[in-house]
Amino acid sequence: MDEGERRDESLEHYRMLSEMVSDYAFRIRIGEDGVPVLEWISDSWVRDFDYRPSGPEDIFEHVHPDDRRHVAEHWSELLAGRPIEGELRLLPRSGRELWVHYRVKPIVDPESDHVVGTYGAMQDIHDRKMAEELWRQAEARFRAQYQSSPIPTFTWQRVADDFVLIDCNSAAEEFTHGAIARWLGKTSAEVYRDRPDVQADLEDVFATGKTVTKDLPDYRLRSTGETKDLIATLARVAPNMVMIHILDLTELRARVLPVPSSGDA
Repeated sequence: MDEGERRDESLEHYRMLSEMVSDYAFRIRIGEDGVPVLEWISDSWVRDFDYRPSGPEDIFEHVHPDDRRHVAEHWSELLAGRPIEGELRLLPRSGRELWVHYRVKPIVDPESDHVVGTYGAMQDIHDRKMAEELWRQAEARFRAQYQSSPIPTFTWQRVADDFVLIDCNSAAEEFTHGAIARWLGKTSAEVYRDRPDVQADLEDVFATGKTVTKDLPDYRLRSTGETKDLIATLARVAPNMVMIHILDLTELRARVLPVPSSGDA
């Protein structure tokens, strides 16, 4: 077997291995004139994109316009002898976008120390990216609902063996006259040091996942020093948070409770 045949056999083995571990694999040779030549690309590319590229420029034409500058910058890195990795959108002829994660390494001639080629692979991550986008949209909707709720809400996150106040909504800021900002980042042990029952409820809700509603008459707010009649509802939120929703009944109870007459003892 001559050198050319051995090279072709090695290339075919590499092609088979690459196609087994990636969705798309390719190898590019850099000619002496500096022009890149596509030596081969996976048959899966032809299957999914309905054409066989004649060169790297054909692949580049199917990169999303918003990602082309980033790809060009990465190509410069590659020609400088550094491996590259990233994510980009491809545009199949079907018209839809396809997200891929790519890894490409340079082939360096040990004698000249010049980059004489590259080899790389792309993984289809479209489903993952779409799931991430749906999650971001759901998170944005939840955030909007959280902030727009008229019920003061405080979010506690489990950290080690305690809880940390990590967030509150606009109603909570109004409820505390903005003073709650000073308590963000504090632990429940600090905030509820004089109310071990509330601390115990936090632990119970987190451990069991059940929702607890409790009456808190004459509750002194440490954030403002005010005393109020409250109803608190504690609910666990996956994976490691507990939300406390507060209803302020102070004014309502003041109107409903009878006022003693001058003749009452």
